[in-house]
Amino acid sequence: MAEDLRRFLGGLPIKARPIGRVERSWKWVKRYPAITALIAALLIASPLLVLEWRQAALATTRAERPKPKHLPNATPVAGEKPN
Repeated sequence: MAEDLRRFLGGLPIKARPIGRVERSWKWVKRYPAITALIAALLIASPLLVLEWRQAALATTRAERPKPKHLPNATPVAGEKPN
């Protein structure tokens, strides 16, 4: 019982009653706040960086496309004089 008390006070899982995954995860988060913040930042930033990279790639692709040119042999609209 003394060992369980030391483990409880240290924020570690006790042997008398096994804890579930949610409680174990919560205790890990409380024990390692800096690592938790880093993981959260990576989880938030990664999708944003991927979206930004994709937008930049699409913009580059669009910029490299040739510009459409007017057709020189276009038929004039009825009532207009050809040039």
